[in-house]
Amino acid sequence: MNSIYGWTGKILIINLTEKKYKIEDTYQYKDLIGGKGINQLFLFNNIPVNCDAFDPENVIAIGAGPLVGTLSPSACRLSIDTKNALTGGTASSNCGGYFAAELKYSGFDNVVINGKSNKLCYIFINNGKVIFKDVCNYKGLTTWETEKKIRRDLNDERIKVISIGPAGENLLRTAAIVTDNGRVAAKGGVGGVMGSKNIKAVAVRGNQSILIYDKNYIKKIVKFYYKLSGKDFDALRLSGTHGAIFEPANNRSAMPVRNNQEEYWDPEKIKKVSQETINKLGFEKLRIACFGCPLYCSHFYDIGDFKCEGFENTNAMALGPKMDIDDPKAIIKLHGLSNAYGIDTDCVGTEIAWAMELFERGIIDEKETDGLILNWGNYKSALKLLEKIVYKKGFGALFADGIKVAAEKIGRNSIYYAAHIKGEDVFEPMRAKVAWGMGIALAPKGGGHCEGAPVTEGLGLSEKESMKRYGVKTAGKPFTYAGKPELIKWHEQFSAAINSLGMCYLGSMWAFAEGFSPKDYAELFSITTGEKLTEEQFLDIGLKVHNIEKSFNVLHTNFSKKDDFPPDRYFEEELNVGPSKGRKLDKEKWSQAITHYYKIHGWDPNTGIPKKDTLEKLGLGFVIKKLKNNKKLD
Repeated sequence: MNSIYGWTGKILIINLTEKKYKIEDTYQYKDLIGGKGINQLFLFNNIPVNCDAFDPENVIAIGAGPLVGTLSPSACRLSIDTKNALTGGTASSNCGGYFAAELKYSGFDNVVINGKSNKLCYIFINNGKVIFKDVCNYKGLTTWETEKKIRRDLNDERIKVISIGPAGENLLRTAAIVTDNGRVAAKGGVGGVMGSKNIKAVAVRGNQSILIYDKNYIKKIVKFYYKLSGKDFDALRLSGTHGAIFEPANNRSAMPVRNNQEEYWDPEKIKKVSQETINKLGFEKLRIACFGCPLYCSHFYDIGDFKCEGFENTNAMALGPKMDIDDPKAIIKLHGLSNAYGIDTDCVGTEIAWAMELFERGIIDEKETDGLILNWGNYKSALKLLEKIVYKKGFGALFADGIKVAAEKIGRNSIYYAAHIKGEDVFEPMRAKVAWGMGIALAPKGGGHCEGAPVTEGLGLSEKESMKRYGVKTAGKPFTYAGKPELIKWHEQFSAAINSLGMCYLGSMWAFAEGFSPKDYAELFSITTGEKLTEEQFLDIGLKVHNIEKSFNVLHTNFSKKDDFPPDRYFEEELNVGPSKGRKLDKEKWSQAITHYYKIHGWDPNTGIPKKDTLEKLGLGFVIKKLKNNKKLD
């Protein structure tokens, strides 16, 4: 047998009901690279159309791409994909840390799990061997406690763990999966899906080698490390995403304020929770990197009575200005507890902010909130409501199925203030940057900024720079609709391909103009695996993965064009403060842009369903067959 480079060559298929497993060959799926690409293939082929995300028949797939575990800088990402617990469509989540590399060293590229354990258990993968351990005594443990206990029980501190906390056990559809204390795979209720299968954790340990194809690999890889050492990345390296992005985002009207009523926060409040202030207060104790990454963008914090890791820009936004909380200790504690409980901070921040707005408007009162005073900035009530949500107590139980369902239960036009897309809670501001908002709304997982949403509109790019890098002249123009469908499509391809490799998005030209390009990723893939890949082919693979995701949604949901719009308030309410004062989205222009987006993808301009010839060109015959069998395609 010829040597396999980059990949381990093995996919672990687990039947949790019977506690059995088998192994498949990775290489047969190399046209999807790995990671997210292979995960989405298994979802499409194996999840029954009518099953709920919490049914045993649902599949949860865990994948590390062919660059993970190698010397490729920032190749640390783990993709976790399943049926979305909030939308019924696809869910695609991603996290950094060390688990992905250890999964490769344990002998597997991907792990695909179906069925349900009859008892709470964890799965231990150790150098190709699989052990199922019943752990009823783990019930109720936080994600932090679970990691520690597994390492202690197995007497090995080097074991890497992904786990769920009480939120996942309690089947919250906003529950997340956590690794290394502060690396979180959120969106789509992936933690709830793990909980529904009675999986408390997956632990991995290994010392197997990953073969590299190119004999001059070390010499060639150096330039990629040099690229990430450039000035563009200094702010990220020195102060993390919070320090690098938080204040600049506010200056560009990209801040979710008081449940997205505004997109610009009081600069004095910004200063109170800035990374500079946090450093002055002495809360930051250590900078931490994910596997093989020279950016060191994560931090460890000690605020006196509480310690935690992580705290990214999105956490700060969702738990700070979103609720108008300007106490850094409170925001850090909300963030850390969310990670320990295993709940998506984007979702819980959105839900508490929504409840605060309803309270402020008199739509709900203390009788409904169990006596909580939910006025803006009340972090003590926010902390109490967080706990109530996680443990489904009293008023908190309202949020178990996400903000859309909660609003439907309350009624009283509360849905107008509920920020969701396709049923997925979203925290992001959307009015001041057209492509940013549209990319979030079009994400197959139901909403999120890490697929098609570009940050280019805040970079001040000239038309020449925009055309050179992204193929459109308007990438740097935030209020322009022209060219934005093309810009979003480019980013969708780029993101899907990067997640299939297992690389971090923050090292790419999505985040920084001088970051890794499609050409760079194609070269990294080629020198690692020996499989030749051009930048055009790299993006085409991303397009292929994106169409599988889109087709999954066609099969499993009734989404139509109306579901590709953000909430009405973004079209009806102008911004009142900040540099984008007076801005709101234009519904007619949005609708026209969406139709054009469908056309350039080769999808039906009215329904958004991929056309047969589009799927044929992408080599997705199996998708055509399944769509036809389910009468979704003529």
